[in-house]
Amino acid sequence: MYNEAMHQNPQTKEKLLNAAQKLMLEKGFTATSVEDICKVAGVTKGSFFHYFTNKEDLGKAVAQYYWQTMRAAWNDAPFRKHSDPLKRVCGFIDFFVALSEDRSVEQRCLLGNFAQELSDTNPSIRNVCAACFTEWAEDLKKDLDAAKEKYLSKKHCDTKSVAEYIVATMEGSLLLAKAHRDRSINTRNLKHLKRYVESIFEGK
Repeated sequence: MYNEAMHQNPQTKEKLLNAAQKLMLEKGFTATSVEDICKVAGVTKGSFFHYFTNKEDLGKAVAQYYWQTMRAAWNDAPFRKHSDPLKRVCGFIDFFVALSEDRSVEQRCLLGNFAQELSDTNPSIRNVCAACFTEWAEDLKKDLDAAKEKYLSKKHCDTKSVAEYIVATMEGSLLLAKAHRDRSINTRNLKHLKRYVESIFEGK
């Protein structure tokens, strides 16, 4: 009996995900067609449906793929090796400051773009984005909890709220920079964010 899963090629699927990510960052989800994706990926439309049921199915997969790629990039960054949890949080922000200052790096976030474009029209993809943002905040909360334990054991600090604030500020800053077509806005806001996080632990 024919088993479709046995005939799937991981490299072909990755080509489709990379093509979709590139086009959807440039044009958005709605304006990107399956035909466009197949053309950039160099695969037939028939091949597309070996991997994805429809465009919405691809949208959920590409959001997860983008998140996993982004997370892997900062997990491999030097700041993750700091033994001090506060330095890891600040290093995380510095990591994105460096990206903001690198003119070769596009100032975009697929998760943020999807959330803005699809929150009212595609709850399935919206839920994937929400889950990715939640996981992002939970990762930050772990280091914030450790920093609180080390430096602020007698002082109240809502680390969940701070973690969500970091994510919200980073996403909102990208939106402002995009609206004004001025990436320096993002750099400035990230540096303000780092000073704010440091201020929480002042007097430690």
